[in-house]
Amino acid sequence: MKEFWNEPRTIYPSIFRILIGLVLLVDLIFTFSSGKFLFNSELTNYPEAGNFISFIRTHYVPFFISYGLVLVLFILGIGKNITSFLVFIFHFIMLLISPYILNWGDTILKFMLLYFIFSDSFKFYSVQKSKIHKNSIWNYISKLAVWSVILHLFLIYLSNGFYKSMDADWQNGFAPFYSFSQFSGFEDSVFYPIISNGNFSKIISFLIIAQQLTFIPLIIWKKTRYVTIFLGIMVHLIMFYQFGLWKFETIIILSYGFLLNDKEWLKIIPQKLKKEFVKS
Repeated sequence: MKEFWNEPRTIYPSIFRILIGLVLLVDLIFTFSSGKFLFNSELTNYPEAGNFISFIRTHYVPFFISYGLVLVLFILGIGKNITSFLVFIFHFIMLLISPYILNWGDTILKFMLLYFIFSDSFKFYSVQKSKIHKNSIWNYISKLAVWSVILHLFLIYLSNGFYKSMDADWQNGFAPFYSFSQFSGFEDSVFYPIISNGNFSKIISFLIIAQQLTFIPLIIWKKTRYVTIFLGIMVHLIMFYQFGLWKFETIIILSYGFLLNDKEWLKIIPQKLKKEFVKS
């Protein structure tokens, strides 16, 4: 278990930077295509906001273009931590100007991007590669930022597991059926015969609670880490397919990468990429 806490995690922040940047860019493009509806005061009744938010909604086109350019710089690895800071600011403003299209993934990502400002995510696959000395204070700050992401993920699982264990619908096994039945096409889904069965629904309910409550120790223990991550990915892929919450599920799946250290990533990534990391 000591290796989980002691091994360095310098590879994945750069990979996460690229992947989450692409996720945000795709989401921005889809949101922009609906801008005439989303930011039309005659069609959308938003709560009262300050002059700044109203101004951004009225002039959303230059805002979206600016955000898109910042994301391109972020993906390419230009601007280092200043660009990471700008991504966080733009994402935070997006939360304010379009509250009706947000989901829990946006809230989780808000905190991750905040931590990510201080992470050394420009060490690999960057036009402007960072060169931080091992004994530098910035190296310790970067490590703290990465561990903040990991501990935040742990807190999400622990709090969700505790909430579900105290909730009557989860205790009685009704929650999985209620969750799936909210979405159209459920009765035609391959999951309907399973979820609609009371006994199976209870088993699934208890398994999800157990998975979330035991997530932390199973991740820390090396022998169960890969299996736990794989099961977590499968659960979110099922939710991705059935619920269509692509951004939320993708954010959680991408966050799993922080749970693996550099040695584990070097075993997974292709040989060509491995040479690049070792060379750096």
